[in-house]
Amino acid sequence: MRDKLEKALQEIGLSEKEAKVYLAGLELGPATAQTLAAKSSVSRPNTYIMIESLKKKGLMMTVKNGKKEYFVVGKPTQLAYLIAQQKKETERRDKILADILPSLSTYRTGGEKILMECYRGPTAIQMIQKLLQNNKEEVLELVPLDKVRKFIPEIFPGDIRETFSKKFSIRSLYSTKAGPHGKKKQNVDYRFLPPERFPFSAEFIIFGDHVSLSTFEDDVSVIIITDKQIADTFKMLFEGLWLLGEK
Repeated sequence: MRDKLEKALQEIGLSEKEAKVYLAGLELGPATAQTLAAKSSVSRPNTYIMIESLKKKGLMMTVKNGKKEYFVVGKPTQLAYLIAQQKKETERRDKILADILPSLSTYRTGGEKILMECYRGPTAIQMIQKLLQNNKEEVLELVPLDKVRKFIPEIFPGDIRETFSKKFSIRSLYSTKAGPHGKKKQNVDYRFLPPERFPFSAEFIIFGDHVSLSTFEDDVSVIIITDKQIADTFKMLFEGLWLLGEK
């Protein structure tokens, strides 16, 4: 039973020695470091280190009785606090990563520029948003609305038409079985492509030297290419389709 509990505690974030000292503390109640060391089979110097680590995690506290110092493990329900800390730290790291990825994507190594990146899920949308924050040029997009709306609601935080249309102009070619929606927005120009004539299912967005290509099947998958020649070629293709779009 003890071995099972030790392994389970390690699964939720305690080290092997932390788990041993923690369980010893649960069994003993208020105990000295020497007693905890003997009960947990962890050396006394390491027991002191584990006690300090458990205190930082909010799982153990110090109680003084006269000159003697005892260590007490909190209620097992406090382990939920440890998981909450881990979740908060993961969210913090995700935010840092999302902030630095645009810079890393243009970082030069060995004199060669990174030209292509692949993303999946929410990170994919975040990456496009991050790149657009520094964009000052017109944005061109080809959107299969029926596919997109399965994963992205009509209005959501970060939608380029809602978030960025005041910063730059957008031309949007869209296709949907519902037919043309006739919407008009500041700095956004729409044209409709009938799905029976243009049965495309992937989305592309062109801005500056970037082209993002997105698919919407089991999840959102995005490839972002940074290359002037490729971006210029996609712009040329877009202009051809724009002439065929219905106002």
